Amino acid sequence: MVLYPRSGASQSKLSGFTLVEMMIVLTIAGILGAMAVSAYHTSIYKNHILAETDQLQTDLAYASMEAVRTGLSVTICASSDGTTCNGSTSWTSGWIVFDDPTATQQTVTGTVIRRYQSALVDGDTLEADNSIGAVTFNRGGYVSSIATTIPQVTFTDHAPTPSSGTTLCLAVSFLGQMSIESAGQGNCL
Repeated sequence: MVLYPRSGASQSKLSGFTLVEMMIVLTIAGILGAMAVSAYHTSIYKNHILAETDQLQTDLAYASMEAVRTGLSVTICASSDGTTCNGSTSWTSGWIVFDDPTATQQTVTGTVIRRYQSALVDGDTLEADNSIGAVTFNRGGYVSSIATTIPQVTFTDHAPTPSSGTTLCLAVSFLGQMSIESAGQGNCL
């Protein structure tokens, strides 16, 4: 007796992916890739903001130390040209640190510019509250340009698309103490 195999039974099983399976895998890979890129951009913005805020804090501390060391007032102010104060509460265009023996918060002929920070990059913004365009440290290292009725000045640094993760604030008290806060902490909005 001769047995004939059923239709298709003699064929070996084919292995591989169906089009539907391949589309599902590509969709999942695309979603994961988009999430990774978003997290990467947020990480880049956080690092930019942290570096800018750290630079401002370093320059403020430098101004305070120089005022104590020299016994003269030293001012740090918003500046777009690197030689004069622009009087703005926006520090996005940069800032300068200079000797200010008369505490006028303005440079004059012969003023020594101790440090210059150029404009922020990538659309970041840095704003001071309480209408502060300059901070002057006296020979004791205290902030003499902030009235005692204003407990502190807060500098808020935002990425182009501000969020709680891409916003930092640098608070400076009239005693010259500084602290960095994340959005939602203290006076940082």
